[in-house]
Amino acid sequence: MIDINSILPAEAMGIGRQSDKPGHLLLPLAPNINDKETAFAGSIFWLAVLSGYEIALERSNQLNLSGNLFLLSSHITYHQPGLSDLIAQGRIIDDLKPTKKANWKIQ
Repeated sequence: MIDINSILPAEAMGIGRQSDKPGHLLLPLAPNINDKETAFAGSIFWLAVLSGYEIALERSNQLNLSGNLFLLSSHITYHQPGLSDLIAQGRIIDDLKPTKKANWKIQ
């Protein structure tokens, strides 16, 4: 697993581990609260990105893959406001496809 605190935005937002499982992260509301007293959308987005990144990194290590890992595109829908601490539990829902690119769909 990555050292979450080595990623500056994660440290500033107070993102930490929710459990010892990869991709299980916690975003505390207090440092990420907006004027509506809900979590900033950008903070929620970063939580999701870091959770997915850690899951993808863990899976690529399991498969002994080398190369660069980056976010190519993303889509997020906010169904309700974040009113308390938030938990992300990323998981791979579509494993690697045999193409020239290694692609995962992460939820």
